[in-house]
Amino acid sequence: MERTVLRILGKKGRTTIPWPIRAELDFCPGDVLLFEPDPPDRVIITRMEGRTPVPEREKLASLAAHGATMVIFLSIGLVDKVQDALLQGGAYTSDTPAAVVYKATWPEQKTVRCTVGSLAQSVHDAGITKTALIVAGDFLGTRYERSKLYDPGFTTEFRKGSDQ
Repeated sequence: MERTVLRILGKKGRTTIPWPIRAELDFCPGDVLLFEPDPPDRVIITRMEGRTPVPEREKLASLAAHGATMVIFLSIGLVDKVQDALLQGGAYTSDTPAAVVYKATWPEQKTVRCTVGSLAQSVHDAGITKTALIVAGDFLGTRYERSKLYDPGFTTEFRKGSDQ
């Protein structure tokens, strides 16, 4: 599940995309997908604590300490606190890429790209107050390493790599 799969499918003229990849496409900005080998393919899907509490170990700042890709639902109204919590975790810096996807999969979908440090201001400037999710992590950046699973030079149980 990565950009490599999309390139392969596109080259083969396929228009049907397997459901796990489709799920990613529904809420990831542009051609960016969550599962990449580098940055690591760890994803945390969570929400910011608001009126409904979360256990201490599941607070956003604690989860942000892992440095995994974060997908944050039901929290756009708390975006200032989200930004603070992401930075408090210690793994993200103000320069870590982030994005907000407003009304994902709807005709009026809008994506705002920013950084963790500019997240709150970018959301306020865009006038987004509801029906949006936040994604943060290096997977949104320009650094990319092809997955060995789809690398033709990599030998697997099922095929001999081209570099063998």
